[in-house]
Amino acid sequence: MWPPLTQLRRTASGVAYATGRLGGSDCTAAATRVLLTHGAGFSKECWAATLSEVRALGVRVNAKAPASGTVVSPLPTEAADEPPARPRPGPIEWIALDFSGHGDSAEQPPLPATWDAYLADNVRDVMRAEGWLRNTGGPGSTDEHRHDHDQDPGHGPSGPPIEQASESPGRSSSASSPTSPPGVPDDVAILAVGHSMGGSVLAAVEMHAPGTFDHTVVIEPPLFPRWMATIARWLGSTRLNLLANAAARRRAVWPSQDAAVHHVATRAGAGWDPRAREAWMLGGFRAGPGGELSLKCHPETEARMLRCLGTPLPALAETYTERASAELTSMRDRFTLVLCAASSFSPMGIPHSGLRYYRHFIVPAFPGGVRQTLLGGGATHMVPLEQPSVLANLIVDEWLPLADGGHRAVTSTREAAEAAQPS
Repeated sequence: MWPPLTQLRRTASGVAYATGRLGGSDCTAAATRVLLTHGAGFSKECWAATLSEVRALGVRVNAKAPASGTVVSPLPTEAADEPPARPRPGPIEWIALDFSGHGDSAEQPPLPATWDAYLADNVRDVMRAEGWLRNTGGPGSTDEHRHDHDQDPGHGPSGPPIEQASESPGRSSSASSPTSPPGVPDDVAILAVGHSMGGSVLAAVEMHAPGTFDHTVVIEPPLFPRWMATIARWLGSTRLNLLANAAARRRAVWPSQDAAVHHVATRAGAGWDPRAREAWMLGGFRAGPGGELSLKCHPETEARMLRCLGTPLPALAETYTERASAELTSMRDRFTLVLCAASSFSPMGIPHSGLRYYRHFIVPAFPGGVRQTLLGGGATHMVPLEQPSVLANLIVDEWLPLADGGHRAVTSTREAAEAAQPS
């Protein structure tokens, strides 16, 4: 399911995640770090097939690398028989996490009004545990800014310890996260990629603490203008939110594994890549004592999140602009918004209105502008599960500029001033 040498870990606060390294074993360049987050109702396993595709791209790249140290691009081209040469990038270190209430992070998030901030803390907890968290001065970047959810009644460590997995190739090993990880080196770039709700959470993390990531890729995230967030809160309080109501009615238990597999394969997962569907079945369901299977993310958990849309994008952008002007030399090209040409998803809840919605309400609200990528080839909102090879190419395409030269793409104003001082 996972690439070889994957480790399953859990933070002290109970957030479960998988981590590993792809390629570059014979390369001394600094690794680029890639953080992956999933959508509402899903789990970290949604990224397993995509990571295997990224690894396959890297294997082909390493196999074709000439002695000069240059390497052909892993991205397909139609203009020539052989792709053009590129400087050899370093390896990828990656993390895919389970948000609270999802996958192996069984703890339920708090009240809907604060779920987005709580899930942003999940991201920071994992980054802190692995030594990825930079001291940006934003919320959660140091221990004194951290929300102390462990002291809240009913919000202790989420779920039982992750069991030891098979050591066979392609399977995962289980380990505890380090208690005192080293700080993130200045020459290590961090790329964040989030699908749906996971994209919104990553945008909030970066906008609250500019420089947490060098680049953030959000795939059809449910981001909203202020007026729509107000309407959604009212609909949620009156139980008229159709999306939330539909999620709450979702089936949660099947009498057997065969019944659950058949249900997924013939309904929502009918168009999914078989590897992604298998990974989701292993990561998104929990076996009961009588052989029944149940969703790890209870439908009511997903419904609670849909009843409140989180902090509106313009409010996040105002915070980001104020903080980034003091922290970063440039706010341009910090985000990529990925849309899918065949997607029926829309944060407005009106099918097939998503492209117009994003371009009219969301693109203008991104601070410093946002790069836009439109995925064709039948790509829908479920592209991580349907076309993992497409997302693998997208990740490599976003990763190469960060990895080229092995340095961070973000420079703080303090670092820029120090660099300008005569030696």
